Amino acid sequence: IGLNRAKLLAITPNATVSPRLRAMFLGELAQLGYKVSNPELFNDSILENFDSIITKITAMKGGDVKYVPLFAGFPLNVPNDDILISTLSKIMDEYGIGDDLDWMTEVEEHDGLVSSRPQTEAEIADGIEDQASRDSDTHTVWTEIKFSTDIEADVRKFLANNLYAKSSIKESLKEDIDFLINHYGLDFLDPNKVVFKEIKSYVMNYLWAKGDFVALEKYVSTPTDILRMFAAITGSDISLSENIKFPKMSRPQRRFVLENIEKCSNIAENLNSYKGLWLTLGRFIHPGEHKAKFPKTFKAFDTLRNSKVATFNGILEKNIKARDLTGVLSLVSKRPGVFGRKLHEILDVFSNDTGVVDGFAEVADQMELKNLLVLEKYFSTINDSDFRTVINKRGKVIVFPNDKKGSLTAERLTKLNEAIKAAIVSKVTAEPLTFEDDTKVWIDPALRNYVVPLSMRKQSDGLMNISRGTRIKFDASKTLRLFNYWKESERRTDFDTSLIEFDKDMNYKGHVSYTNLSSDGIKHSGDITSAPMGAAEFIDIDMSKLKKGVKYLGIQVYVFGGEGFNQVEKSYAGWMIRDKASYDKKTFDIKTVANKFNMVGKGKYAIPMIVDVESQEIIFVDIFMNGTSSMNRVEGAVNDVSTVAREIVKMVDTKPNMLDLITYQVNASNATLVETKEEATVTYGITGCTHSVDRVDEILAELI
Repeated sequence: IGLNRAKLLAITPNATVSPRLRAMFLGELAQLGYKVSNPELFNDSILENFDSIITKITAMKGGDVKYVPLFAGFPLNVPNDDILISTLSKIMDEYGIGDDLDWMTEVEEHDGLVSSRPQTEAEIADGIEDQASRDSDTHTVWTEIKFSTDIEADVRKFLANNLYAKSSIKESLKEDIDFLINHYGLDFLDPNKVVFKEIKSYVMNYLWAKGDFVALEKYVSTPTDILRMFAAITGSDISLSENIKFPKMSRPQRRFVLENIEKCSNIAENLNSYKGLWLTLGRFIHPGEHKAKFPKTFKAFDTLRNSKVATFNGILEKNIKARDLTGVLSLVSKRPGVFGRKLHEILDVFSNDTGVVDGFAEVADQMELKNLLVLEKYFSTINDSDFRTVINKRGKVIVFPNDKKGSLTAERLTKLNEAIKAAIVSKVTAEPLTFEDDTKVWIDPALRNYVVPLSMRKQSDGLMNISRGTRIKFDASKTLRLFNYWKESERRTDFDTSLIEFDKDMNYKGHVSYTNLSSDGIKHSGDITSAPMGAAEFIDIDMSKLKKGVKYLGIQVYVFGGEGFNQVEKSYAGWMIRDKASYDKKTFDIKTVANKFNMVGKGKYAIPMIVDVESQEIIFVDIFMNGTSSMNRVEGAVNDVSTVAREIVKMVDTKPNMLDLITYQVNASNATLVETKEEATVTYGITGCTHSVDRVDEILAELI
């Protein structure tokens, strides 16, 4: 877990040090594109786990499988498009289409279908032998890892950071978090610091299993906490955006649930937020049988079944509709979070009243810091676009018209932004970062392009731990090689790697896919239509040879048929930076891998990344889109990809960024900001820094 999640190599202190073995070990890592940031701590104890370390860090970059492109001569020897079939209509008319892709077996020998076919076992075996004989690329993309002399303490800190996180963490962390909680226990944990509701469920799951109801009670502040706990126990969706399952309960467990609902306030309103789930749970806990002991709970369930529940939001809406500003401010001042969510609506309704901004300013510093950061970006960019973008709890992107554009005067926006900034400063000053005396801090200006990780729930695991919308610089003088790998589980599965070229306004300029294997400066390795032994597709991009006017490249992976991303045995994507785009070099070279990330989302096609040609940046996207049950392809998704890409490329401007966040925090501390890395004692940045931007656990626990 320490290696996989925090890139830590565990060593035992005070072991012997062999210079020759150190050189060999560091050299072995270098061959895989890894360098150790604190090599002076090396000792021979690291070699006790040498095999498992190499196996793990190889897999982290996608080097644990064999890659054989369909065309052995890729990227130089790719069939001419004139001999390739360019539409599916001919195949559909002649053979028909089935979702299980059995039809592909019948057309493998089709004269026109040169670019799309399965690979035989013999081809794969020959391809593996051919790849092994090729030279490595001359370029290396370095990934930093570090030695840990106390892995137990470091991993325990990683656990604490995740449990103290003030925003969502990746769902894929749950297995590791559960293991670490069982390994370390929870004696070290401060219940008052476990503030994010979904994360509470991990702790509550553990305590429920132990039957420690005394400790468990400390984590129940609303009935919804109990629902999330059951979601964690049954492996359901802890965000409660989907239906969850409920476990069988003993009498003491049912009593605990009823007791802790009873102690909450606004029970009926809380239950009404997830009415269907609570009505289902009511059949397990039988509130009617215990109405004498838990009368408030019984009444709330009875109201839920038989009456309309009066809610805070309902009362607020009535006051807004009646244009009762006094009533509105009286309500929202008691719930600053609701005030923040409703702020623009209230400002529009009471457009001529200065009391709204003044009222918000009085309670703004009671909001969570993360929400203030979001509001700051929202109101500072609200007039810059005709659309707004939201990524919901399910990881789906929603683009909708910006009907708020121009609704606030410049004077009102200025006053509002001043109030938000003042609240942010107040929040970070109240709980400042603490440094040793005379600490000088440098913040990498490149963090301006890294989005604060506030919605990580559905994000994919990967080599880089970054948030959607983040922009990563790359050397455009080299070849950018995209790769996608999948291995089917139970039935024949065809994933298609594709690319759409857009101009600066996201107008279509062309595409590369199995129907069109090349464009100016872009080449596709060929379409593999099944993956019982695993399959890989590649796209090479030479920035110097792209069509004139191409500003963005939208990358997609489509489920053409068979299993989905979340059903196959393995599915991931990534990119390499190559010196030599030549057929005599290894097609997949692990030391050139810049990023590799899993693709396991629900959807019929994925948009893993966008390339900004002009700024020479890769924009991390990692979203999944709906499509048809089969035969998804680039020609049918141009408009949707264009719409999403147009908004995603602006996300670094419309969402909070790491530079602003850390600057706020350091300015409120006892440290001094300096302009150069060399004069600093503490650094925040991307590589070679004391605090790395990819340590999301530290960001969510300590900076938000």
